[in-house]
Amino acid sequence: MGLHNVNQSFIFLWLLFMISVHLPNTNAAEYVIKTSWNNMTIDSSDQVIINLEKHDAESFKIVVQAPFYDDPPPSTPGDVGEPKWGLWDFELVKIFFLNDLHQYIEIQLGAWGHHFVLLLNGYRHTIRFGMLINYKADRSGKRWNGTAIIPLTYLPVNASKLNVFSYHGSRDKRVVNALYPVENIATAELDEIRSFQIATSWMGKELLSNETVDLHIQLDPSRTNLMLNVSAPFYNDPAPEKTNGGPFADLYKYEVVHLYLLGYPDLKYLEIQLGPWGHYLVVFWNGYYNKVGSLDSPLKYSFNRFGSHWNGSATIPLTYLPPRVYLMNAHSTHGVDEKRQWNSLYPVLEGSNQSSPDYHNLKNYKFVDLTELYPENDDTKCSQIWQALNVCPNSAVQSQTGIISLVILNAVLVLLLNM
Repeated sequence: MGLHNVNQSFIFLWLLFMISVHLPNTNAAEYVIKTSWNNMTIDSSDQVIINLEKHDAESFKIVVQAPFYDDPPPSTPGDVGEPKWGLWDFELVKIFFLNDLHQYIEIQLGAWGHHFVLLLNGYRHTIRFGMLINYKADRSGKRWNGTAIIPLTYLPVNASKLNVFSYHGSRDKRVVNALYPVENIATAELDEIRSFQIATSWMGKELLSNETVDLHIQLDPSRTNLMLNVSAPFYNDPAPEKTNGGPFADLYKYEVVHLYLLGYPDLKYLEIQLGPWGHYLVVFWNGYYNKVGSLDSPLKYSFNRFGSHWNGSATIPLTYLPPRVYLMNAHSTHGVDEKRQWNSLYPVLEGSNQSSPDYHNLKNYKFVDLTELYPENDDTKCSQIWQALNVCPNSAVQSQTGIISLVILNAVLVLLLNM
């Protein structure tokens, strides 16, 4: 992330507090991005100016003046003026404020008027996101300007460091510049995020841009948990009768997003369901539709709803995953009775005779490589959680007959997957 601890940053934040109390109309500081992330000097026409100043007694203002590269704008959901999940893939500026406890805020401001704000406690450990701010942007010729009003309460306590980054260009030609670049390129960490978008119905019909669902998978700072972040349209379907959130067995009947992570070739898979009202469900499967367990204990899950959109973030222990996850699918469901709609990341194959939605149709799953996120994915040994379900060859209590039956079942399923 390249957050840079410098005296200038500390002085600015102290002045910001003093100015917010005593000096109504004084600029606090101006910063200029003059280098790339890896400390190469950039042309003056590529430089970005950031002004931080007092707005009122309860907030401060960020003013961005940046070159405009006319990258494609984000599509909805996440209309102009609303939080936009996935904004980091577009033309934007990021501002970070950090304290000595590694608590920080990340403020993303886009050239097309979108924003996204996250609070984090430790490296990439998101505890809240999608917070609302007042943000406007305009474009003129080869420049764009953005103005954001940030509540002082959003800042971490005793924030003493900051850094600013600018981004533009497509994924394979991405350009990243930094106010304070990395001092040692060898220590720079690459983003370890897997991103997916549900953009079709279960039958393959393309969805409208405001109907798509974004999913992002990454490891948490401890590298012992998988973080699943979901950004989805909110249809305001009736909420579950269970009002306090938490594990909910009937969540599939409501507005929900499903993620399936499938181990191959033994076809154990994990299902994760997340809903916009704080409910979730984790289910363990061993072969097609063969449920072997579900999680009743609390899961770390945060969510929020705003207007026609909702976000959810779940922390999944890696021990919940089956060995060798190489296939996946994801789905979203909403609507009631005859208006029920099922959407899929990977819809049914062309020419399929499938006549109704079946999220467990393993032939529709496609490759995902989680080994790059955590090398232990290649380990064929089951975790203790899976061993306790008596479905692993190394489970002491699994009978020989059960093993033989499982081998036969999985052999049949492997043949089906390759038909």
